[in-house]
Amino acid sequence: MMTNYGDWKFVHNVADEAEWTPGLRKNFDYRDLGIKNGTNGDFIAHVIRRNHTKGSGGIQSWHVHDCQFQLVYVLNGWATFEHEGQG
Repeated sequence: MMTNYGDWKFVHNVADEAEWTPGLRKNFDYRDLGIKNGTNGDFIAHVIRRNHTKGSGGIQSWHVHDCQFQLVYVLNGWATFEHEGQG
């Protein structure tokens, strides 16, 4: 359950100022939108893009996002995810 909305901070991002960094999967670059810090971890939002690094395309590491809400929005191509209890 989310705690106190009053503790959240305003977050604004501009695409032209984006900082892309390597992440958990070597074939993707990640752009952190600052939502996790702005909401004290209640929400998480990243933009993820393929970086053309050759990879197996399979699971590279199981991990958990400990948050109240996570949105996955694929703009181009496809992605396969498995969610605990959902497959």
